[in-house]
Amino acid sequence: MKLKNTYSLLFRLAYVGFAFNLMSCQEDDLVTTSPLTSSDPTNAEYLFTTKKGVIKEGVLYGTPITYEEIDGINLFQGDITLTPEQLNPVASDSSARTEGAGRLLTAWRWPNNIVFYSIDPTLPNQSRVTNAIAHWEANTNLIFVQRLASNPNYIYFKNNTDNICSSPVGMQRGRQIIELGAGCGTGATIHEIGHSVGLWHEQTRTDRDQFVTINWSNITPGKEHNFQTYQAQGEDGFNRGAFDLGSIMMYSSSSFSQNSRPTITRRDGSTYTAQRSRLSTGDIRIVRELYPGRSVILTNLAAAARWESGRLIDAHNVTSRTALRLNVNPSDRVSGKVEIAENWLEDRTKQPVLHMHPRWESQGTIKGWFPWSYLPFGARFEAEVGFIFGATGTDGVSFQVWEHHMQSGREVWNRVANVNKRYSGSLSRISIDLSHLAGQRVGIELRVDAGASSGQDWAAWVNPTIVARY
Repeated sequence: MKLKNTYSLLFRLAYVGFAFNLMSCQEDDLVTTSPLTSSDPTNAEYLFTTKKGVIKEGVLYGTPITYEEIDGINLFQGDITLTPEQLNPVASDSSARTEGAGRLLTAWRWPNNIVFYSIDPTLPNQSRVTNAIAHWEANTNLIFVQRLASNPNYIYFKNNTDNICSSPVGMQRGRQIIELGAGCGTGATIHEIGHSVGLWHEQTRTDRDQFVTINWSNITPGKEHNFQTYQAQGEDGFNRGAFDLGSIMMYSSSSFSQNSRPTITRRDGSTYTAQRSRLSTGDIRIVRELYPGRSVILTNLAAAARWESGRLIDAHNVTSRTALRLNVNPSDRVSGKVEIAENWLEDRTKQPVLHMHPRWESQGTIKGWFPWSYLPFGARFEAEVGFIFGATGTDGVSFQVWEHHMQSGREVWNRVANVNKRYSGSLSRISIDLSHLAGQRVGIELRVDAGASSGQDWAAWVNPTIVARY
């Protein structure tokens, strides 16, 4: 089956095919960015229903596809719904589809980062929807607003008595339905919202065969189309970032199995569990690229920061100051190192980080003070913190975030976060509300206070960002 033109561009809307960069992925680009556990009663939302559908051959925007119909719902890849208009052999928006990926990408996003929604009053356990929405708002630049009559495009969360979880991909026109059966918990709802804001499944990436094996003989007959890649459909595809087994959009090892044997395994033959607890780090990063808001990535300002190092620390300053620069050679006889580089981290992910290395025999400090900038409305500071992989022997450090602002003509500063972290195999998340400083000129300071064995402390700040969701 060969998909051409528009449909391939539509695929590129997603995390699995996002058209910002064509990445060359190697074996070391396989990551698991969140715990491979599930808070839902089963591993994958599309396995809940026991009802058998009818396999059909259709036309999507003028190109042939295979999909499944269950009680009038057209399902593609197991839980993605297709409307009759999408399956129309003569698509009404063909002129828009031929004008390039950029315009198509914009057309399928929610304008101004606002997703309007409504909940069917008869939907049981509505907290799974509100909890899923809260998770999306806490981790992305998206805002979810209850729909008024004046909002023509919106998501409608509806009860499904056949125990199906499903959603269309991207913003449609008018009301688009997320079906939630009784077995679709909060994690599955987070997954389906992911489809509605523009994400496809992780395992349909064209580079997936470098990292996982599809065991075709174990797949239920008639369900093979759910495992097709862009390449199998005749398209090259664009793959964004590392292949992520921990993505909430990833199939489980047992998806659509006919014999209880795995349909997807790692390359070494081992199985894994679909993660349906939260958005992974990779999910969050790509959604923030789809919906950037007015965020400020502090690593982009690192070269303009004032980096200092000292042996002791007081409320505001360090003593025995030593001016640092980015990319200090480790052999230099200086009091620390500050660098922005892509590194393997203690949670075995490979990410670009700002890492700060106090090279003192005893207690030491590195701090970076960023230029003043006006904080937008609804601002938050967010980052993950941890260590470079292999930083053995560390007794931990204190990761601190300070804010500086002017008050009555004088500079004041406040410590807004203090996370004591040891090398544990996982990162810690910092999320601080700065909305009370909206409209003010604020300086952000990042500090690392090392302990006695600071020679092994490779402290890493992952994606430190001022996030503005509103």
